[in-house]
Amino acid sequence: MRALRAAGQRRPGLGPAGLRRSGRPQVPAGHGVERGGLWVLCMLGFHRFVALGVICSVSASLRMVFRWLRMSLGKETPQVLWAISAHRVHPSLICPPPRSRNYVPPENLQSFLESHVREIFGPSLAQDWQQTPLQESRLKYHLLARLAAELGHAVPNSQLHQMRRAGDVLGFYRIP
Repeated sequence: MRALRAAGQRRPGLGPAGLRRSGRPQVPAGHGVERGGLWVLCMLGFHRFVALGVICSVSASLRMVFRWLRMSLGKETPQVLWAISAHRVHPSLICPPPRSRNYVPPENLQSFLESHVREIFGPSLAQDWQQTPLQESRLKYHLLARLAAELGHAVPNSQLHQMRRAGDVLGFYRIP
């Protein structure tokens, strides 16, 4: 804390919004690393950037705080940086387990799908059921939801736009 105050006394001359003319942030009195000021130090840099109207990331504000600490504290920087790294909390990056690929297409898939298409689309069905367009979102949703529930294998969101006709759905469900 004394080192932070001493660094502030050596370089007087605050500009607008509490910034030095050189652009380095100032630490308000009473906000040291030992009093929980680490969070304030990190957020100080972020809010100063936001106050200037510049969009920045948290990592950019942390780099700015580290740069300020290096320039202001000199020899004491390793201890302060150690204190900062000791308090840093890293989110756990636990990946979900991979999806099980135990889907096996049924033997009567074509007749199964044809009966569902005829049931949902009714008399407006074309002669070739595989050419039936899936333009109406409500009917497309009912068909895909019913197939996903009965077959236990759903079309991923990233492939929904590719399901334009009933034949595309048949092609998707043929692949294990």
